[in-house]
Amino acid sequence: MLTIALYWVSFLSGYSPLPPANYPPDYVQTNQIINFVVACLGACVILYFLVRINHVSEENLNKKQAEITLQNNALMKANTELDRFVYSASHDLRAPLTSMLGLIMIAQKTNDPQEVAEILGRLKTQVHQLDVFIHEIIDISRNARLDIDKKKVPVLKLVQEVAEQLQYLKTEATELQLNVDPQLIVLTDVARLKVIVSNLLGNALKYVDPAKGKQQVVLEAYCTHNTFVVNVTDNGLGIDPQYHEKIFSMFFRAHEESQGSGLGLYIVREAVEKLGGQIVLHSAPGQGSSFTVTMPH
Repeated sequence: MLTIALYWVSFLSGYSPLPPANYPPDYVQTNQIINFVVACLGACVILYFLVRINHVSEENLNKKQAEITLQNNALMKANTELDRFVYSASHDLRAPLTSMLGLIMIAQKTNDPQEVAEILGRLKTQVHQLDVFIHEIIDISRNARLDIDKKKVPVLKLVQEVAEQLQYLKTEATELQLNVDPQLIVLTDVARLKVIVSNLLGNALKYVDPAKGKQQVVLEAYCTHNTFVVNVTDNGLGIDPQYHEKIFSMFFRAHEESQGSGLGLYIVREAVEKLGGQIVLHSAPGQGSSFTVTMPH
């Protein structure tokens, strides 16, 4: 801009710091035009780079602000869940321990073999519930701490292993159907997929509807393009629509009959989101439930 201003001053006033030169008028006019054009182009280039630098700086600033916002939201969520976790976990850890101490005190006061056997059976149940709860805490910690480790997974084999581990939840009237192609192999995190299948299948087997003569649980797994889908459907108790969002919260129990810690579906959602997927629930009281998980692979 200074160059242009000085040019116009010298052009209009006829002043020149240099001694007069006997150049042809056409030559002088041509040089003036060239200098003017070069000065304008230079000014435009400088202006362009200044605008570009400012634009890039704004983009970087917006990205950093977005990252800070996400980090703040994640931190607030973590703090809220940590407070709730400490409160609820301490209760859920103390409850079975207190119950076990009470059963032990009763066992010490009786010599009846049948009563002792009944007490031992209840102690076994309490120990099992405590063990399940500790495993759930470990699953939460692993999902939050460990990076994703994708490997090729034969899905049917994994599902069968999980189903075998959950056999103790099945009743004589429960029919478990696994609709999985034996050749289906996906690239995903084995540990997280196992946690997802185990919790969804475990809930379906656990919350059957005793009023129905035949309890059905169906697990489907298949791929569509680049998406891996796992669907677990049952004809159990079902879940009221008002609880569809809440059931994925930490320690939430939708049924009075709930025997678990309320961590299962929270763990499932966290694992699914960690894998870049989503989970959808379709359910109504008395009509069973259907959980559909979609993940990239």
